[in-house]
Amino acid sequence: MTFAFYKLENELTMSTFSKAEEIYAIVDTVIDFPVWEIEEAADNVVVLHFDELIKNSAGAVVGKRRLWLQNTWRIQTSDTILGACTGMNPDPQYLEAIQHIQDKRLTEITVIERSLDTIFHFEDDLKIYVYNAHLEGPSAHAAWKFFYPQGNILQVGPGANYSIDNHSGR
Repeated sequence: MTFAFYKLENELTMSTFSKAEEIYAIVDTVIDFPVWEIEEAADNVVVLHFDELIKNSAGAVVGKRRLWLQNTWRIQTSDTILGACTGMNPDPQYLEAIQHIQDKRLTEITVIERSLDTIFHFEDDLKIYVYNAHLEGPSAHAAWKFFYPQGNILQVGPGANYSIDNHSGR
């Protein structure tokens, strides 16, 4: 079963929400922010920087909120796949393709229940599809991570799992 998200405007505690709803409640804080920087990190990881500029513990300037895409994802419009990254075998044009979202505003996020595959919707009909249901086993990694204030990290994957860690003060 898939569903588009609804804003979480009721008084229920997080424990009454599905996994997808809990993830959305955290990540929706970046909706309406544009991507101000796209960074290539190690092992085919792409980092999208949102929100105001801050200095991290290493002194590097980063976005207050950051989205890490790793392993299997693609960027597309309604009718054209612009590029893809499939783990250790990325499309040679994936870094060029991801540049299409530079300065584009994130307009919506869809998390698909059960698999937790996620779609990030941007202005100009651009979408990033992130797949993680098949990432299982001893060498599995998160499909994506979301870094947000107070040192929190939401990690989605491997598989239909997620976790929230706090790395403040480290």
